[in-house]
Amino acid sequence: MLNRAKYPLAIVAKALETMPDEWLAGYDIGCSVEITVKNSSLGPEYVKKHARMCVNAFHGYSHSHICQLRFHPNVIEGAGIEDFETMERVFSRLNDLAPVIRYASAYRRRLLIEAFLKQWDADKYLNSGDFILDNYTQALEIVDIEGQTLRQSMEQQGITAGDITRWRDEELAYFATLGDELDYDIHSTLYVELLQKLRDLEPKLKRTQTTFLSHAPSAEKQAYSRDVTRMRKLETERRVAAEQYDRVSAEVVALEIKMDIQEHWDPTTPAYQEALKYICEQTYRRALDKLHRLVVQRLFELQKLNVSHTGM
Repeated sequence: MLNRAKYPLAIVAKALETMPDEWLAGYDIGCSVEITVKNSSLGPEYVKKHARMCVNAFHGYSHSHICQLRFHPNVIEGAGIEDFETMERVFSRLNDLAPVIRYASAYRRRLLIEAFLKQWDADKYLNSGDFILDNYTQALEIVDIEGQTLRQSMEQQGITAGDITRWRDEELAYFATLGDELDYDIHSTLYVELLQKLRDLEPKLKRTQTTFLSHAPSAEKQAYSRDVTRMRKLETERRVAAEQYDRVSAEVVALEIKMDIQEHWDPTTPAYQEALKYICEQTYRRALDKLHRLVVQRLFELQKLNVSHTGM
């Protein structure tokens, strides 16, 4: 793990060596990098200097919501309007160089990349004054204009700054325990799922048994070999169906003993209906999570439009 994280660890080590206390650094996986740093030899110095890691503003939205509540720059006091996407801008700008170096030799490719980045550094250094001034002006406008709007809205709604802080803490606590299910919920949902599976297997078992018992061999000697093959196939299907039914039935009995259930639940049982509702809601939430993941994946794919002229 530490070997794979050697690059971010090297960056953090250099920052601890050169930066003053209480600095904030952005990384695509800043959430996991911070855990790695704290578990490494850099941990004591990292904690002593009150340093922090965060995720990038855009890529951070692909992380889980609980991660965003802790590591997204929008919720970190002191992060300002920085989005921590500098490397993405560098990569995007380097796309203009790709057609030039695509068919160049290895030596000329490195030479051109170095010259390009040196010019990039010079241009950014030249414009650093305007960059700082523009960001400072934008920050003041946000504080003055949007801050005033926020204060007016809070007064109208009767909300205090303490309420906002408390809501954030409550949201963080809620999502921190969102995946923790009660044992009863787990057992009851599993029990209902097994009952449904047992109900689906029952007609299959009856069908295979009926087919096997009602099969009559042909009286023709020429059909003997074909009948033997057919009987073996029917016997295998019946045996597999019986084994599946017995295995699920044994799991149902084991859960009934653990949950102290005296009689089988059926679709009219209140506990069955409650567990079935929970299963449906859980399936819906999983579908929403999958949809969110696909949307974020599509957003990343659209980024490739910026490099379409490189022949990728």
